[in-house]
Amino acid sequence: HAVAERAYQNALAYAKERVQGRDEADGSDDVAIIRHPDVRRMLLIQKATLAAQRALYLRAAALTDFAAACPDNVLRKEAERELDFLIPIVKAWPTDNGVVLTNLAIQIYGGAGYVEESGMAQYLRDVRITPIYEGTNGIQAADLAGRKTTGKNGALPLKLLAEGKELADKLAAAEPAAAQQLAQAIETAEQSIARMVGYADRPALAAAASNAYLQQMGLTLGAIGLARAYLAAEAAQKEDAGGFGSNFYAAQQHNARVYCAHVLPQVYACAAQIENAQALLDVPLELY
Repeated sequence: HAVAERAYQNALAYAKERVQGRDEADGSDDVAIIRHPDVRRMLLIQKATLAAQRALYLRAAALTDFAAACPDNVLRKEAERELDFLIPIVKAWPTDNGVVLTNLAIQIYGGAGYVEESGMAQYLRDVRITPIYEGTNGIQAADLAGRKTTGKNGALPLKLLAEGKELADKLAAAEPAAAQQLAQAIETAEQSIARMVGYADRPALAAAASNAYLQQMGLTLGAIGLARAYLAAEAAQKEDAGGFGSNFYAAQQHNARVYCAHVLPQVYACAAQIENAQALLDVPLELY
């Protein structure tokens, strides 16, 4: 996450100072490339995805602190179970994203990002190891797809999604489009959980579906985290109307909008891969 964040910050600064091309909105020449829609797309996908990752791993950090300090055995066990579920997602989803997002940052530089002088190529080399060490992401996905998901017929992940439904309902009044996108993604995640539970007695099939399942849960839980941030920002804005933090709070809301519109739809591809995981197992080894 940290490498991708630094790559994003560098790309943002570069996009503000690099002058090239014409503004498609007003036709003016020699504009900073941040005014080009495709550059804005790449920057905002980085920014929104990083925000979703941050929301997810901060929740895991809060659960860690809560479990360490909570005197109530029942509440502590609940926090520990949720943390156990989140750990493979927090490790694997942001590190897979880190490679993609850092690659996007390099793309904003164009050829200048590929050469050593900019320093961006080093970020891509650095971030590439992260999906490998501390347990490869395939192992993390297999861990998530096992008892952490299938125990009690998926009760734990379904509980997390139920919290997301409540947030989507609260979000609907202020941001109906994002709320609907979130609700649909949660419904799709529920269907995927049911499929993974159904694969419990077919370990090869569960393994074939596990990567797509981890990605889908990361995308969905990240959206839930951004919905929580949106509502917190909305409440803070009312208390700080026009104040020092107004731009910060508005940015959190834009993160949620962009994420739900342009990042979250990946869940539908993940769900299709889970549903059709058998296609991977049907190919004879001699035909690889």
